Amino acid sequence: MLSYLCGEYLVLRFSIPLPGALIGLALLFGLMVFSSSLTNSISVAAKPLLGNMAFFFIPAVMGIAIYWSTLQDNIVSITIAIVGSTILSLGVSYWISKKLLSSRTVLEET
Repeated sequence: MLSYLCGEYLVLRFSIPLPGALIGLALLFGLMVFSSSLTNSISVAAKPLLGNMAFFFIPAVMGIAIYWSTLQDNIVSITIAIVGSTILSLGVSYWISKKLLSSRTVLEET
C-alpha cells in the first residue's frame, strides 16, 4: 500500500502522465529486486489472496449477468472488436519483435 501511495504522490507532485498505481508497482518491483526479505514478506501476504482468487472474479461475473441482454444484443460487435484488436495487437507485436531481432542480428554480424 505504501508503494501505491508513493506512486500517487509522485504522479501528483511531478505531473507524470502515468497512473500512480503503475509508478507504485515499478517502485515495489525495484525494492523487491534489492530486498529478499521484502520479497518473502510479500509472498507470505499474497498467499491467502492467491488462494481465494475466484472470489475476485465475482464482480465481473455479476456484471455479465446484469448486462446479459445488452451483451446478447451486441454480440457481433463485441466479437469483431475482440478478434480485431487481438489480431492487431499480435501483428504489431510481431512487427516490433521482427524489427528488434533483425537489428540485433545485424549488430552481432558486425
